[in-house]
Amino acid sequence: MVENRGYEWYNQNVKDMDKSEFIKEDKTVDKEWKRLYEEAMSVLNPHDVSNKMWVGSVASAVLTKKGNIYKGICIDTDGSIGMCAERNALSTMLTYGESEITK
Repeated sequence: MVENRGYEWYNQNVKDMDKSEFIKEDKTVDKEWKRLYEEAMSVLNPHDVSNKMWVGSVASAVLTKKGNIYKGICIDTDGSIGMCAERNALSTMLTYGESEITK
């Protein structure tokens, strides 16, 4: 069985941190990347679904050509049915009929 260490680490190190520190105002990060970061952070919420499934320790956001943002979180299991946050964001985008990503 896989031990879920991500949730415990998140609670000890990240949960109450001011996440705005990760992206500072500078010329290397444009407004769209910052917005995508903030959108992903808005769904970051690690928690156990059961003793064999935990979700939300990683989040992702994609911007489509139409200007929509789709977000996803990771799904971790002690089996093989998990899904990474990036795939989850992409599958949500595809579910809503879009297929062109700009960022």
